[in-house]
Amino acid sequence: MRRDRALAKELGAILDGLHDPTVSDDPFVWLATEAEQQRRHDDLRTVRERLASFVYVSRAGTIAKLLGFGTLLPLILFGLLFAADLPRNPALRAGTWGLLAVTVGVFVVIAISVWWRPRIDRDISYAAYAIPRGWSFSFRNGDAAWQQLRRRFSYFERGDEDQSINGRIWGFFDDETRRPAMMFIFHWVDVEIVTRFNPQTKKVETKKVRRPHDRHGMFVGMPESRTRMRITEVGGSGGLPESIRLEYGELNDAVDIYCHAADELAVRQFLSPAVQEVALELSRELQGMHLDFYPGFVLVASKEDFLDGAPHVRLDRDAPRFEERIQPWIDGVESFRVAIDNGLRRIAKYND
Repeated sequence: MRRDRALAKELGAILDGLHDPTVSDDPFVWLATEAEQQRRHDDLRTVRERLASFVYVSRAGTIAKLLGFGTLLPLILFGLLFAADLPRNPALRAGTWGLLAVTVGVFVVIAISVWWRPRIDRDISYAAYAIPRGWSFSFRNGDAAWQQLRRRFSYFERGDEDQSINGRIWGFFDDETRRPAMMFIFHWVDVEIVTRFNPQTKKVETKKVRRPHDRHGMFVGMPESRTRMRITEVGGSGGLPESIRLEYGELNDAVDIYCHAADELAVRQFLSPAVQEVALELSRELQGMHLDFYPGFVLVASKEDFLDGAPHVRLDRDAPRFEERIQPWIDGVESFRVAIDNGLRRIAKYND
């Protein structure tokens, strides 16, 4: 049991060193030198080897003995004493019964401690996804990352409390074009002060209502994007002064489109009928879709939680097979990334 905890602590310390410490307002900046990548590969290999050699030892017998001798016997003794009304002295009886109750409680706590197996944090899922691809990841420095990004991107300026970037993965979408990308989880909280009349106290009371939000998305390099514009869910945050409508009525019903007045002609040229069709498909595929086009890149955001749910790994009988257990999550991240990649490739194709 102690060895399990020591192993979890050791592997946790290694995984702590795999996070990329970079904080920048440029989403495509991260620490990815060859030496750093090699160190991360080596450290991840060490984690894999230690987990592969982990020997599972059942604790059922130990727990059964603890619960049997440490709880069942004191409870039987308590039942006999209670039935016989012993000890006769009230003070002594209370002390004896109390001691038995404490004994049961202590052994229950010990049994729970033995049953609980140490777990390795979700760092391992992020690392297993990003590092073999030569990418970087982090879900540290969330407040600082939000502060940096919000200075440059209005999308991240919202909410009233707890705004942070809770996870980031940097990489390249393909080896051929080396288009940089950064996936992210953005969290914020809206606060509303609600005033209500309480009929019981006959007073007007105010209550603070907090509404947390999470958005998942990515920045993707896109040289074909040359005009600033925003495509967002109907009623979404415009952030740009001019709202325009296109000839494609179905797309107008699905999204709102914003730009600067001086860029309207360029935006309409960019949003050809073929591109409009892709945008409609993405709006159907991504709940709460948000596309922010900048010269050279695009920001994609959605309510789809493709980065959440990264699994932890417990030191149990399945620990040596941890990569099989986290594979469904990796597949989910990849499916989201590929869907975005395919959509943006088609948009780029029509504007190259």
